[in-house]
Amino acid sequence: GIPGLKIIGPNTLLDPGALLRKCIDQNEPVLFIEHKLLYSSYLLEMKSGDLLDAKVSISSNEFPVSRISFNLKPSVTIATYGYNFEIVRKAAMEVFFEKEIETEIILFSQLNPFDLEVLFDSVRKTRKLITFEEGSVRAGWGSEIVARISDEIKNQFTTCRIGASDLPIPNSKILEEYFLPSKQKLKERISEFSML
Repeated sequence: GIPGLKIIGPNTLLDPGALLRKCIDQNEPVLFIEHKLLYSSYLLEMKSGDLLDAKVSISSNEFPVSRISFNLKPSVTIATYGYNFEIVRKAAMEVFFEKEIETEIILFSQLNPFDLEVLFDSVRKTRKLITFEEGSVRAGWGSEIVARISDEIKNQFTTCRIGASDLPIPNSKILEEYFLPSKQKLKERISEFSML
């Protein structure tokens, strides 16, 4: 929320090196947020592997917004960024194959300021939005997304924010997994939302 500060979060769909080079070329301050688990992750290839059956479109923005759907008529929109995309993508694929629930993922590479037109378009169709982030739910990125959607889309829609508990992240691995958002929590919410 700092005016004039651009925040970029790389993911496995777009080349992090290319995003970093664009950040270096900026004439304004840029914060480049990298998740440590991205270092050992592979870049995804269009029309292969996990994206074999996915429809992917990438905006022409300098720091693009990507739209990933596994079918033509998604019933739930999920907004996310960075490494969270790995969790969201796996959850979306599993609910599609296990329960035939169709989702559309809106993946941001620029977190502030951000262009929400792609997200607005998706939520106007699905009327259901889940935000997924590793940051705290309270006063987090997802809260801003939901507020902006509420300002733009006046008709009724349903939202849910999934993020970390509003406490410091514990050192214990078991407690850390409990406090952080998970694939299982997301799958449960997608299933609940698809019934609305």
